[in-house]
Parts: sequence; structure tokens; C-alpha cells
Amino acid sequence: MKIPHLGLFGRFLVLFSVTIVLFSVCVLLGSFATTEQEAKQFVNERESQLFEMIQQIAQRPIDEVKLNSDAKSNRVRIMVEREGQRFVTSGHFPTMEALAKNAEPIGHLYFSKLNSQYYLYANVSDTNVVVTSRMVNLIVYPQWLILWPWIAAFLVLMTSYYILKRLLDPINSAIESANRISQGDLNYRIASHPKSELSRLTLSLNKMAADLQRLFESKDEMLMAISHELRTPLGRMNVSLAMLEQNEITKDLSSDIQYMNNLIGQLLEGERLQQGARVLTTSTYYLPTLIEDVLSENGLQEKVTVTTPFLRKR
Repeated sequence: MKIPHLGLFGRFLVLFSVTIVLFSVCVLLGSFATTEQEAKQFVNERESQLFEMIQQIAQRPIDEVKLNSDAKSNRVRIMVEREGQRFVTSGHFPTMEALAKNAEPIGHLYFSKLNSQYYLYANVSDTNVVVTSRMVNLIVYPQWLILWPWIAAFLVLMTSYYILKRLLDPINSAIESANRISQGDLNYRIASHPKSELSRLTLSLNKMAADLQRLFESKDEMLMAISHELRTPLGRMNVSLAMLEQNEITKDLSSDIQYMNNLIGQLLEGERLQQGARVLTTSTYYLPTLIEDVLSENGLQEKVTVTTPFLRKR
């Protein structure tokens, strides 16, 4: 038989139900729990009534139907031993010799504990009647064990808290991922994904971060490329203006070119800061070659003569 996969709601429902049942059982056991000494005190206070009940069972002829009916109505188990014959309502009973080894007299009754089970018995007219109860064995403990139901209740709560925390961990991971993405950390990814509906949330957040990262990288690359490409014609324009006769028009054009150059510089610097202030890659370039390239691109090689020792050494 294949067990169906439980969703998040089903897991919460199962956890809540199991926790309530186990916690309630532990609290009930803790509320009614009593020590062996208190149980003996209870028997001592009601010794006459209990002995009268056992006496009635011992003095009448053994009727198995009546015996089973009495045991069921009083929620106990009864054993009657008479003239070598033994009648048991249910379960297993130890021998009278085994019970007598640890028996403690309480009036006409005997209180005995054997294998963590408690028995109450009496001998009436050569008839041994033994009575025990499942309920008594659930709520009567030695002194050192009296607090175990409360400890168990605490452990149930702690276990439920741990399981609930595990179920809700993906939500905390999603919150952490959203915070990191909002702060610009697009490299952050949720490492583990739950086997529930929350996996769609964590996987979607990872995909969103990856998509945003690709988008911003493409934007940065395009902006850097455009900025660098704009620098080249601006440089040519500056050289050309420098060759012209200076007047108000050339000054205005030069000012506009410088303004555009500053804007491009600010864009490039902003991108560098966003990318972690990475240092520019520099390389050695031969200046005379650069001058010749600029003059050649602007058709000024025949009009301009450059006299410098660098060109002569070349």
C-alpha cells in the first residue's frame, strides 16, 4: 500500500493532532499519578470496603459469567484460586507464592508488586482472590518516577516545536532570500528546498534572483559598451575643435563636449561602484601612434606637422 504524499496543510494537521493527543494523555497521567505510598494509604483508608468485596467473591460459588461481569463493571481483572482450581477473567496472573514474596499486609488485605504490576489479594475460607487493574498500573509509580508524565509532556512540546520549525524553515529561507535580493545581493541562492508546496516559492525566488542577475549584467555590459563607444567620437571632436580657430562657437561646442564627457565619466564611475569599485585594467600604449591615428581618422595628416623626438625614435 502506497502512502499518499502529504502537503503542507496535511503535515500541519497531523502534527497538531498527534501533539494534542500525546500532550493530553501525558497531562491526564500526570494529574492522576500517585506514588506507591499514596496508593497504600488509599487502600488502608478503604480496607473494609475492599475486603468486603473480595469476601463476597470468595464465599459464593464460582460463576465465570458473573465473575467476568463483575470484573468488567469495576474495570479490574480478577483471579480466584480454590481447591487447586484457578479461574481468571483475563490476562496472566502470577502464582500466589510469587505474590506472597513481596506482599505487604494492610488489615485483612495484602498489597503486592511484581514486575511493575500492582496486586491486591486476600485469603477467605481457603479461597484466594486476587484483584488488579490496568488503570492502577498506569497511574501508580515509585517515588522517583512520579514526574515522568510531565517530563513526557514537555518532550512532546519540544519535539512538536522542532518539527514545526523544520516545516517553517523554507519560509524563513524565503524571507532571507527576499531581504538579500532587495539589498542587491543577486548571487544569494536558497540551498535546500522542501518536499512540499513551499518548494515552488523557494525555487521561484532562486529563478527570480538568477533572472535579475542576468538582466543587470546585460544592462551593465551595454551601458559600459555605449559609454566607451561615446568616448571615441567625443575625443575626435575635441581634437577637431582644437584645430579650428577659437571663437564663441568653438568654446560653446567644447563646453558641451566636456559636459557630455563628464556625464559619461559619471556613468562609468557609478557602474564601477556598483560592481564593487573594481580597478580599471590599464595597458601601455605608444602615444605617437595614438596621435597619428587621430590625425588619420580626421584627415589632418597632410595639414598638421608634428615635431617630437618620439616620432624620430620610432
